[in-house]
Amino acid sequence: ATGDVVLRIGADLHYMSRESVVAKLRSASSINMGGTSSSSSSDDEGVDSSSSSPPPADIRMLPIAVYSDFSNMHERLLPLEVAKHLTAMDAYSTSYGTVSALITARGQAFVAPVVEDAAKEEKGSRYGGGGKNMPARRYKVAPGTGGGGMVRILSAKHVPQPTVTSAPVDSGERLALLLATDPLSPTGEHAFYLIRTDAAASPAFGFAALYEYGDAVKDTGLPRPFVGGHLDTGGSTRDGGLGSVYPDSIRISPCGRRFAFTDTDGRVVVVTMPATPIDPEEEKDVDVVVLPSKNEAGQPIVGNDGTGLVWSPGGRYLAIEHKARNQFRVISIADLGPTAGGAIGLGRIVQATPDRFNSFSPVWGKSSKGFAVEMYESALNPTDESASSS
Repeated sequence: ATGDVVLRIGADLHYMSRESVVAKLRSASSINMGGTSSSSSSDDEGVDSSSSSPPPADIRMLPIAVYSDFSNMHERLLPLEVAKHLTAMDAYSTSYGTVSALITARGQAFVAPVVEDAAKEEKGSRYGGGGKNMPARRYKVAPGTGGGGMVRILSAKHVPQPTVTSAPVDSGERLALLLATDPLSPTGEHAFYLIRTDAAASPAFGFAALYEYGDAVKDTGLPRPFVGGHLDTGGSTRDGGLGSVYPDSIRISPCGRRFAFTDTDGRVVVVTMPATPIDPEEEKDVDVVVLPSKNEAGQPIVGNDGTGLVWSPGGRYLAIEHKARNQFRVISIADLGPTAGGAIGLGRIVQATPDRFNSFSPVWGKSSKGFAVEMYESALNPTDESASSS
């Protein structure tokens, strides 16, 4: 070892020789121990004490450049600014009565709390009771430490969980559907993952996952995709793979059992959602159905980044907003069969609106039975405001 030092300052590498380091340390120690007075006395005698040691050399920059496609993901060099880097957000209610937001920013996924505007709060109303004044914090979901340069999160969507479960107490586990580039794929193919997003889980695609994630690919610490990526369902659509997905088109059914998306090949695809994260030892079967390119009226159904997808409350029907032959926007409804069986049973695709004018932004209504159920649920489980007022 020569004792030379290589420093990283920002994105550049700098070289310091051993002599330069020793000279700087000696000069600093002489100043701290009163070297100024001794030097002044030596100046009176006409002898410069610093002449005995060589002057410290300047730091020399090394002509080394590191090029990377993920330069904007160096979180230490570019701090995350949500307002500037936000690309997608999905808000959801938790079992604790709070609202959280699953955000995608700069190739990463985070969970951030949704809080009231502090400027609008009244004085003296900050205290919310014992254990309720913890400061709100944001935490990362993916990628974890050490995985920032090998994967890019394109979209993150919260997966709704059933309100009635077999567990007596809510465990607090939350799941999210991630669209990301698969680091195990040679060409970084798109892949869908199902990961945990609660605060008790370790971030996916990181060093900690190598030891803590039971659903990781063997000896890699990486979560296993259930569609696309390095699996047989990955690759181009010509080879029967997932292809390139429009991240903004992903829509999850309210029941959390299905999701739909469009891709750059003009397809509208519906996929069943696994109930739990994929076990590396077993490959669960998921149903992937590509909808026909025409509805019953013969109008083309071309999926792109402007195609609207809206699920019915039960997850059986999918409303598709697309362009007709004359470029007017129409709405078609696809029957995908009941969700109880787990598979997708494609039925009719009817055109709900004519092509003589534009129809857009479909919204599913509720039946009288649904309103009655909500009324009884609100009566049995009153909110905090209604309880306090009574």
